Amino acid sequence: MNETGHVQDVEDVYQLLLKSIGHELVTEDNVDALIRRAEGDGHAVLAEELREWQAPC
Repeated sequence: MNETGHVQDVEDVYQLLLKSIGHELVTEDNVDALIRRAEGDGHAVLAEELREWQAPC
């Protein structure tokens, strides 16, 4: 997969998360990019939820 495809995938997942759907699409491969995207957009709660998803239980 090229970088453009990866960015598009992250953006698609991010847009779904903003609608409170798509949580099943968060993966180890995209969670860091999603956190950065949420922080950059000022969505602190979403960024924290993603950090909690990432944290070992």
